[in-house]
Amino acid sequence: CATAQRCRSPRRLRAISRARSAAYESALEDRPGDAEVHYKLALLYDDKMNDPLNALHHFKRYLVIAPTGPRANDVKVSSNAMRSRS
Repeated sequence: CATAQRCRSPRRLRAISRARSAAYESALEDRPGDAEVHYKLALLYDDKMNDPLNALHHFKRYLVIAPTGPRANDVKVSSNAMRSRS
């Protein structure tokens, strides 16, 4: 980027988020049972893309794949918080 302000523009940040989500979705095509990818996608959809439906979907997939995984408690807390916001 030419300037720091352009690098942080909302348009650029949305483009970066879309590119990241596409990369994660592509990774899931090869490894649909990868709980960590589902977790990262959920965070991306929730934090950066304001897409709670997709975030919840990927949080749920994480819990199906890794119900006692290292992030299971965080996923449960985040999912409950998202549900209470809607």
